[in-house]
Amino acid sequence: MHIKQVIVDGFKSYANRVVIDGWDPQFNAITGLNGSGKSNILDSICFVLGISQLKQVRANNLQELVYKQGQSRVTKATVTIIFSNSDKKRSPPGYEKYDEITVSRQVVIGGRNKYMINGRTVQLNRVKNLFHSVQLNVNNPHFLIMQGRITKVINMKPPEILSMIEEAAGTRMYENRKQLAMKTIQKKQIKVEEINKILKEDITPSLDKLRKERSVYMQWTANTQEIERLERFVIAATFMEQSETSTQTADKVQELQEEREALLEDNKNAVQEKADIEKKIREFTERKTKQMEGSFKAIEKGVTELSKDLVKHTSVWEHKKQEIESEKKSLKEAQAAAKKLDKSVKTKQAELDTATKIKGETEKKQKEVKEKVASLQGQQIGINMSDNKEEQGSLTNQLMEKQRLASQLEAELTTCQKNKDHLKTDLKKQTKSMKPQEKEYKSLRKSFEAAKTKQTKLAKKLEGLGASPEETKGLSQQIYKLNQDFTKKKEAYDALAAEMSRYDFKYSIAGSFDRKKVKGLVAKLISIPDPGTTTAVEVSAGGKLFQVVVDTESTGKALLQRAKLQRRITIIPLNKIASRSLSPEIVKEAQRLVGSENADLALSMVGYDDKLQRAMEYVFGNTIICRDSECARKITFHPKIRTRTVTLDGDVYDPRGTLTGGGTSRKASVLSQLQKLSILEHDMRETEAKLRKAKEMMLKIKEKVDSIKEMRMQLGLAAHEMKLAETKLNECPYMQLKKTMDTVAESLNACTQEYDEKSKELKEVKKKCKGLEASIKDFEGQRKAKQKELEKELKKSKKTLSVMTTELKKTEQALDKLNMELQALNDEKKSSVEQMSKIAKNINLLEDEESKLSDAVARAKERYEEKNNLLEEKKKSLAACDQEIRNLGKAKNKIDKDVTNRELQVKRLVHKINRMESEAVEAAKMVKSLTKKHPWISQESHLFGKPNTDYDFKRTNFKTARARLSKLQKIQDDVSKRINKKAMGMFERAEQECQDLLRKREQIKKDKEKIHQVIDELDTKKNEALENTWKKVNKDFGSIFSACLPGTSARLTPQEGKSVLEGLEVKVAFNGVWKQSLSELSGGQRSLLALSLILALLRFKPAPMYILDEVDAALDLSHTQNIGQMLKKHFPQSQFVVVSLKEGMFNNANVIFRTKFVDGVSTVRKVKGVSRTFGKENVPTQTSRRGGKSKRSQIR
Repeated sequence: MHIKQVIVDGFKSYANRVVIDGWDPQFNAITGLNGSGKSNILDSICFVLGISQLKQVRANNLQELVYKQGQSRVTKATVTIIFSNSDKKRSPPGYEKYDEITVSRQVVIGGRNKYMINGRTVQLNRVKNLFHSVQLNVNNPHFLIMQGRITKVINMKPPEILSMIEEAAGTRMYENRKQLAMKTIQKKQIKVEEINKILKEDITPSLDKLRKERSVYMQWTANTQEIERLERFVIAATFMEQSETSTQTADKVQELQEEREALLEDNKNAVQEKADIEKKIREFTERKTKQMEGSFKAIEKGVTELSKDLVKHTSVWEHKKQEIESEKKSLKEAQAAAKKLDKSVKTKQAELDTATKIKGETEKKQKEVKEKVASLQGQQIGINMSDNKEEQGSLTNQLMEKQRLASQLEAELTTCQKNKDHLKTDLKKQTKSMKPQEKEYKSLRKSFEAAKTKQTKLAKKLEGLGASPEETKGLSQQIYKLNQDFTKKKEAYDALAAEMSRYDFKYSIAGSFDRKKVKGLVAKLISIPDPGTTTAVEVSAGGKLFQVVVDTESTGKALLQRAKLQRRITIIPLNKIASRSLSPEIVKEAQRLVGSENADLALSMVGYDDKLQRAMEYVFGNTIICRDSECARKITFHPKIRTRTVTLDGDVYDPRGTLTGGGTSRKASVLSQLQKLSILEHDMRETEAKLRKAKEMMLKIKEKVDSIKEMRMQLGLAAHEMKLAETKLNECPYMQLKKTMDTVAESLNACTQEYDEKSKELKEVKKKCKGLEASIKDFEGQRKAKQKELEKELKKSKKTLSVMTTELKKTEQALDKLNMELQALNDEKKSSVEQMSKIAKNINLLEDEESKLSDAVARAKERYEEKNNLLEEKKKSLAACDQEIRNLGKAKNKIDKDVTNRELQVKRLVHKINRMESEAVEAAKMVKSLTKKHPWISQESHLFGKPNTDYDFKRTNFKTARARLSKLQKIQDDVSKRINKKAMGMFERAEQECQDLLRKREQIKKDKEKIHQVIDELDTKKNEALENTWKKVNKDFGSIFSACLPGTSARLTPQEGKSVLEGLEVKVAFNGVWKQSLSELSGGQRSLLALSLILALLRFKPAPMYILDEVDAALDLSHTQNIGQMLKKHFPQSQFVVVSLKEGMFNNANVIFRTKFVDGVSTVRKVKGVSRTFGKENVPTQTSRRGGKSKRSQIR
């Protein structure tokens, strides 16, 4: 019989119906991430097998087996397993005709538990018998191998290992039966000794005595027949009278005794229950202490360290950001200074250009004036010469010079024209070469424009988001402070709430019930504006302070009948309560008597909801609170007032004459504590609301900051794209040709401009040549006039030349000064550019460091929040533990109270029974005495009072018969003293009792002999079976261990000097060398050794199914793989269900089921075949026991 299909619905983490189909008859593996529901599948199988020890399935009660304990609309857990029953030889008895056996178990919130076999509802015993018949006893499971069982086997002593062999051989049950039989023999021997003692001390002496008395009695009875008849008549009448009294009293006493026994039994059960509760309280207290001393302090210390680490990282991060801001500020200042320098350089350059231009113009003019002066001097010299040839020669020289200059200019024009033509040809070629590249240029230009547009849009969009890191930082600090504040307030609230828990009003009503109808305790429905009046208000209300206010009497009735209240309460229904309040006239009279500031109605000193007016008048309406005792005394005993008053110190003055007061308790009053608890709750809720709002804002800002980061990244990418597009655009062939063409065009323009200037200069030279030719012709006639004009013009030119020379020197000095200033500005500008470059590089480095620090802060914050959440969970766990201890304490107190009440009832019943027994003792004694003295009563009692019999009380007068009997008794008084009237009956009974005891003694002796004989025979068979089992298990043990760990040997051997029946110990050898102690083995080798022994025991008497839960946790991959191969080799007839996280184990499985935790619910998927690959989203992890990071291993 093996598992064919498992259907899980609502069980633990499987909220939805999950069908796990396709189980392999031999080897199945279950794997998945931690917490994904692997072990829950094993728990579901144990659940169906009828497990009663819920701790083995990690639950305290059946309700915890339902998904989220029924809090998410899943109210029941159902598990169905379909077993294949195709192998009829191994079928459970009575199920041979079924090919499949379907077993279901269902548990419903509320405690209902149902079992079904093949669709029919059955009892738990039926299910247990079914599985016991195939060696699947889940409450003593040898087929269920957990990791803890391996640890126990390692530490077993020789007798314990022998007991495992006995269990496997089936002789353990015989030992238990043998012990029971020996106890029975002892009891029988005690019985024989009792019989011998009774025969020796009681029966034999009595028989001897009664034999003698019988002979005397037989002679005496012949003479006393009439006395006997009369005596019988009198005795019968007396017996009837006393029997009626005794019987009625006995019946009543019997009823009272039964009631007393029931109460005593209840008390006995209650004491046991109390002991269980005290044990649970100790367990919870120890668990709490362990948590406080262990993981809780460690986690709390970890939170503190992580908090310090977070503050440290945050401080470094903030400091780095400040450095970045400082560097950016410096960069802006340097950029502003650079702009200013650039502006100054441009200004100085403009001034320098202007001065250079002025200098050039001045030099040109000076040159022209010098040439003019030289020319005029030459003309003057020529004119003054007397020789006409010489005069004429001077003008001729000028003419020849001009003609030479004209020829030179014409040659230059020719060269310039050739250059122009060459450049035009080159320009046409470049223009023609550009046309094929124009399409590529336009495409690159378009890409550049698109990248530029994208960058501009992203920059505008980024500017519009408007969230700053400083805002995020400030909000994070605010959340941190609010979180600390909330934690402190919550701790204070929880501590005070735990202290005041005994004043809580808790109730539980099944079905629909509007809880708004229950307003609560009076103490929690009021507020006290003036704390100084707390004591007075509490004393004024008294016990009413803890009464419960409801809307109607129907609600109160429902609470009393259905709410399962843990203590007695008084209910105030608002629609029925009689509100009693002092009249305003009495209050005014009291205030007039002592002053309005010294007395006031208690009702006016508390705050409450207007809907509760009637209840508050009932509680506080009849008491006046006074400032001191003097005022209270005057008001209380005033003839017109006479009202109960309370002072601020809590002293009570009653008009009936009583005074209550004295020393006040050092502890804070209950009402003040409740008021403090209410204020703490309000502050805690307010802080929680602020924290929630801040977190919501932080979430929004965080989303915006994330958007900004993403946008900045996109903007950087867009800028990079634009830069790449611009580089490609500038480096494309079209742009290269265009640059070359622009250079050629510039050269052409310069050449054209030069050509035009040369042409213009040539025209002027030719014009001067014509003028000189004309001057040579007119020279003689105009010589004198010309001489005067030349002298005048020469004088003027010299003066102009002198002024120009002076101006030129000044211009040169200014120009030198401007050059020096410009050089200084350029040096300063170069230094500024280098400084800005250094600052920019430093900013980039700082920003990289800031980014790393930001990530470090985020990681530190994440670790802190994770650890802090774990701390909160631990605190909740401790609070739950405290609550459980309080609940158990209340239950214990209730049990004590119930026990006390029942003891009082028992005492009352005992008193009543004693009284009734004392009243009936005489009658009972009489009846007993008569019955014992006259055995015939029991035989003839049915004739008593019947007509026409010897006991006809109507026919025979009782008084007459008694008088006659008295007379006859006096006659035979002497004889009666010597005769035992009961000798005959006593002798017969004693003789019969003696025979019975003798028969019993003989039967007991025979039974003892038979039991001893059977025990001897079974001991022999048991020893033989144990010897055979040891040999078989020892052989399999060595084989399995050698297969799992090659090069080793293992065996079970008796202790030195002892036999197998006295205990066995484990011996291990490596390469033929036997170890002296198992302590020499490593942890993995010890686990492998224990597992081999368990499997050897299982192989001796195979079950149809085995469940292994992470038995390979302490083993490495090679050993795990050996175990998987060994299971397939040595257990071909059994079905294995293995939970493992290691590839070496489940690689050997024929079917693998993978669990996954999705949206709070576990799912299962089947993977067929040996070679398989898991998805990365759910790769099983190997987790170190020290809580380190998990190492992913992909199953291939």
